[in-house]
Amino acid sequence: MADVRFEGTLITAVGTNLPAAGATEVEAAGKFAMPGMIDSHVHVTLFGEEGLRTYARMGVTTVKDLGGIFDTVISLRARQRAGEVPGARVAVVGAFVEGDPPSWGQAPLGTGTGMETHRTTDEVDRTLARNFDAGVDGIKLYAGLPSNLVSHAIQQIGARVPVTGHLTATTASEAVAAGIGGLEHAQLTLYRDLVPASHALAAEHTMGNPGYWLYVRQGWEVINPGSDASKRLATSMASAGTRMIPTLVLGGRTDLGFTDEEDAALTPNQRARMAARGGGAARPPQVDLAPSAGNMIGVIEQMHRAGVTVLPGTDCGAVGVPPGYGFHIELSLMAKAIPARDVLLAASSGAAAWLRRDDLGMIAPGRRADIVLLDADPLADIANTRKIAAVYMDGELVPR
Repeated sequence: MADVRFEGTLITAVGTNLPAAGATEVEAAGKFAMPGMIDSHVHVTLFGEEGLRTYARMGVTTVKDLGGIFDTVISLRARQRAGEVPGARVAVVGAFVEGDPPSWGQAPLGTGTGMETHRTTDEVDRTLARNFDAGVDGIKLYAGLPSNLVSHAIQQIGARVPVTGHLTATTASEAVAAGIGGLEHAQLTLYRDLVPASHALAAEHTMGNPGYWLYVRQGWEVINPGSDASKRLATSMASAGTRMIPTLVLGGRTDLGFTDEEDAALTPNQRARMAARGGGAARPPQVDLAPSAGNMIGVIEQMHRAGVTVLPGTDCGAVGVPPGYGFHIELSLMAKAIPARDVLLAASSGAAAWLRRDDLGMIAPGRRADIVLLDADPLADIANTRKIAAVYMDGELVPR
């Protein structure tokens, strides 16, 4: 049992029998307290601002936007800092850096990201300068960017902000060797390093090609999590301190569709986009997904054993993942590969460190008063993170 005292937006004391004079007391006997959680991979402009309120209600008090229309996301962050946008606080990477040809091929991207292609180091430098001028919280390198431009971008960014990548033209191992800080999407960014030659990507395998996703899933069915290639990649990432944000909800979830509660949490933006694509979050039957999902989770288990920091992210907005709810699904998937304690640390202090936010991620003096009260112990069952009694963000009770 412990008491937590906060004044304004900050925690001022943690201990036993703290003086309550002048404070409003919240009785939390029998509850379990944890820091506000952080989703390290979302797309706010795709799911809409209303989803930020759902995130906060679900105990996720901070999200990292990994790509949206530049002026929109920069304006969103500014309006939120001015108190005009309620819900989970937003960190942004601004304009992300794509190569040429683009990884979506000639098909309309249709994701609202404002993605631009880059052919030369000068073009990369201009985009980086624009991001730095806007004070972004990180930089994202994208799938079509070749290894020479990935290396150049990493060198130019230096230690100014964290740099991460959803990569294909550049392999994960090449990016790790160049000094990248994080890798996004196990399903996609790790593929070329791990897949046997029989399932290598060809020129026609772009994300805009409908057959691409089936081909990648079939490739994951034959990836061996215990292979020398998997071990080498995990060891190199651990040695370099490269983080992994696997977004397992994309390829590691084997159930069918969503529960009624999850489906109800999808925002109008998400429903409109899914309807435009032919409707719904339909998935192949469980028997079809289980082999690829199992191998993906096995690779993440290998990485964790090697010492790689694995962080939860959902890609919410870019896929039909409900805000907040999808994050708890991601935690449950990670817990198939990683002990619950480490998953909880990844969702809080680990993600805060990746954001370079020393005011988040812990219940400790000087940290922001982002606190989630749970009705059951998440160490006993990671699904208990969904049993939320109350959420406080910046010291204020979040409306349920």
